[in-house]
Amino acid sequence: YQRIAMYPLAVILLIAAIQQDWGVRPYVTALAAIGAMISGYHVLVQRIPGLPTGSCSLGVSCSAIDLERFGFITIPVMALVGFVTVLVLVWTVAPREDEPEP
Repeated sequence: YQRIAMYPLAVILLIAAIQQDWGVRPYVTALAAIGAMISGYHVLVQRIPGLPTGSCSLGVSCSAIDLERFGFITIPVMALVGFVTVLVLVWTVAPREDEPEP
């Protein structure tokens, strides 16, 4: 589910950067916020395996950690950092619509 939110962000932000169109801020914010919530929940499921998962099967465990670096960096943590970075950048770096462009 995290990838469902991440991949469109890459395309939307690439097109917005090429066209210098920052009117995509509401769409990017919605996708990144939803992705951050899903990633945050996945991080919790990995750290607290007793949480209900709902969409995981018996064969594939959502609480299994396939990759871990420095004792805490997992794939869901990397996705969460990516989503939060997109949110911060789109709200701090991108010019506001009411501001004139230089």
